[in-house]
Amino acid sequence: MSNSVTAFGYVIPLVVILVTLALLIGLALAVMFWLTIGLSVYRSVQTTRREEAREKLESEFVETLFDPDSGWELYTQGLTGVERRVTEELLDEYVRELDGQSAAPLKELGETLEIPARSRKQLSARNEYDRLYALTWLSLLERPDALADTGFTPRTPRERAAVTRLRYESGDLEDAAEGITLLLDGVSTQFSVFGQDTLYRIASEDPEALFVIAAENYQNWSEPLLVQVLVVCQHLGKNVRSEDLSWLTATLEHESEAVREVAVQALENLGWRSDIRDVALLERLMNDTSPRVRGAVYETLAQWGDEQALDTVTRALQTEDHPEHDLTEPTHLRDAGENFPNQIPRRWGVPGSGVPNTPLTTRERADSRRGRVIDVVVLTQLLARLIIGFGLFVLGFYFLINLYYFAIHILALLELRDDVQESRWDPPFREFSSPFYPGIGVVVPAYNEATTIVESVQSMLSLNYPEVEIVVVNDGSTDETLSLLVENFELEAVEAEIPVDMPTEKIRGVYRSTVYEELLVVDKENGGKSDALNAGIWLTNMPLFCAVDSDTIIDRDALLQPVRPFLERPETAIASGGVVRVANQCTIDEGVVKSVALPKTGLPGLQVMEYLRAFYSGRLGLNRINGLILISGAFGLFKTDAVRQVGGYRHDTITEDFDIVVRLHRYLIDEGKEYTVDFVPEPVAWTEVPSKRRVLGRQRRRWYRGMVETVVTNRSMLFRRKYGRVGTIIFPLFVAAEMFGPLIEGLGYIILPISIYLGILNVEFFLVFFLLTTGFGIFLSWFGVFSEVWSFNRYDSPWQILRLLWYGVLENFGYRQWKTVVAWHGLFEYLRGVESWGAMERTGFTGSDDE
Repeated sequence: MSNSVTAFGYVIPLVVILVTLALLIGLALAVMFWLTIGLSVYRSVQTTRREEAREKLESEFVETLFDPDSGWELYTQGLTGVERRVTEELLDEYVRELDGQSAAPLKELGETLEIPARSRKQLSARNEYDRLYALTWLSLLERPDALADTGFTPRTPRERAAVTRLRYESGDLEDAAEGITLLLDGVSTQFSVFGQDTLYRIASEDPEALFVIAAENYQNWSEPLLVQVLVVCQHLGKNVRSEDLSWLTATLEHESEAVREVAVQALENLGWRSDIRDVALLERLMNDTSPRVRGAVYETLAQWGDEQALDTVTRALQTEDHPEHDLTEPTHLRDAGENFPNQIPRRWGVPGSGVPNTPLTTRERADSRRGRVIDVVVLTQLLARLIIGFGLFVLGFYFLINLYYFAIHILALLELRDDVQESRWDPPFREFSSPFYPGIGVVVPAYNEATTIVESVQSMLSLNYPEVEIVVVNDGSTDETLSLLVENFELEAVEAEIPVDMPTEKIRGVYRSTVYEELLVVDKENGGKSDALNAGIWLTNMPLFCAVDSDTIIDRDALLQPVRPFLERPETAIASGGVVRVANQCTIDEGVVKSVALPKTGLPGLQVMEYLRAFYSGRLGLNRINGLILISGAFGLFKTDAVRQVGGYRHDTITEDFDIVVRLHRYLIDEGKEYTVDFVPEPVAWTEVPSKRRVLGRQRRRWYRGMVETVVTNRSMLFRRKYGRVGTIIFPLFVAAEMFGPLIEGLGYIILPISIYLGILNVEFFLVFFLLTTGFGIFLSWFGVFSEVWSFNRYDSPWQILRLLWYGVLENFGYRQWKTVVAWHGLFEYLRGVESWGAMERTGFTGSDDE
């Protein structure tokens, strides 16, 4: 191996280059350390001051609000900067909840704080979120005059919706037609749920106006926007008196299956009209090529409920050749054996190629060379060359992987910046009164989870979301899981329609709580986690489902965060994940995380560092380029029909969370459908991690086996341009970094002493290279800590942050090397065909850690 590099006519020793790089990384580490600690101290001080100010001001704020003789001038006199910000927070909270005369004093406070004047200036800001913040304040304070004063023109669909909402809430619209035109005129893309809700509120006052405008413009609207308008029409009730519904019936012939389905659903409230009940029209609809559309027709006829409608749907169902339970959720699977094989040969090489995969044994090689004298010197030289070649390969490999990691971290920083800005914008409408928030079924598979199941279900029952159903699937537990559920939540057996083709083991019983109507418990024979998830998915009627581990605690507002992509892009979003945090040592009471703390023992603490790096860097960066291929099994939100279309979770995999996302990518690209898989960086779920090395090793071996199995199953996606950046860049780099990276590193630890023995290792070079790679690894870990402090700062004590930074150093000495051994062990288990999960020992959410 050459010890120097020639560049621009100069010969530079390789050690000098590596030392220079190491010094640069050392400088970057010093900057990152002090930046992170400094920011943590600053935010800790600010949080303390804000809490003290809120405690001091809130009672006085309420007294002034409801005392007609008090004025805001006296209250606002002498407010510090922190107290002023707290007052604005209180104003925002109360003005959203109060109406009419009760809200009038709050608007006076807004004037006293000069918020309208400040908002006028913000309307000219370059940043969209600054303009949205300004429009939100003007809407809450009902000050539409600011628009005329500044001549503001909305630049984005969200700004257009915010301007329309401002004028609507302020009574500044001449009529509904003006508001609808203002909202829809010139818009080519879909709205967020805020825009859709604004359209619904305005159209509710005059449904006729929306139908007239739709008749004139529907052909110019994009498919997603047309779907949204049709959904609004569906919710307008039976008050539509428009004589001309030809535009609505015309959408029934639209080329898009989604448009036809929603158009049929829009007819539900119009069954009293003779032109809608036209026999020829109904016949065409019931002969539609799409099972989804036909299912919507049957549901609409059932909603009409009269004798003629019920007779029509009865006759149609007698000739329906599609399984009844799949009418509205079709499956378009190819031959399962071709695309999703149940068993992948556990060997190297190309399965079925006929190429021998078994190398010659030592005895066979010895037999073939019997009688020949082995030249030890030649073998030593050959071994030295192989080691040198391996060293060069490792150098190139680590350069490529670290370049990939660095790029992902830069993308993560940009994505986090945008997500933090968006999370701070709270649109001025009441989410829980909007009919457009999709219902979510929270599916909780449970097997022998008696230690944590009650706390977990309690946390899910306290979820803050408009429409939610909790589906706990007891997967043949042999402990007290089911009896604890029955006892604590007063379950009673209920009759439930079980789809005949549901891909699960036998269902033994279905129970519903007499105290919490939204809680459904399914008791079934053991079939594994994937089988339990499928049972919940096929038994829920919600358009979205959230897969949650039974040992997971969910924040009360958890569903409001990952559902955002489905509200912003309802036609294309198919999956969304959020940040999962370590719950060990946190204080948890009745399913709610009361205070956040770091684990006292080192092993869970190292895992906190891993979780921060994985979520705040890896997944956030991939989300920036729509390349997310993994959503944590502890918490993930999916479109129900999309997962049903790929046949649900596979039973023959032990990392179902990785497998389902990769298969969704593959299926949707094969079908030529536009889609997004999203990641929301807010911390939403908390899980107990192993505190014993034996249990952690078992878990990580299972993760590695499952990763290898998923990669092998979907190997046809690798380096295929058909699968876009997922197939050509992201999936291959993921395989290189996560699957082969630990194996190559482990080989390096074996070859290192051999190199020393043969005298071919430059010790200086090795030490500098080790410091270089270790330093870069520490930098990436600290980047995750910095992202936590900069964004949501749940570990709000500087001492906690200091410990996290220490864990980022400590994991490189012993823990990282141990993980390479675990990876090799996991690979050998995969090659042997091991499929067991292994028991996970849990201590429960008690606020203490395992000793």
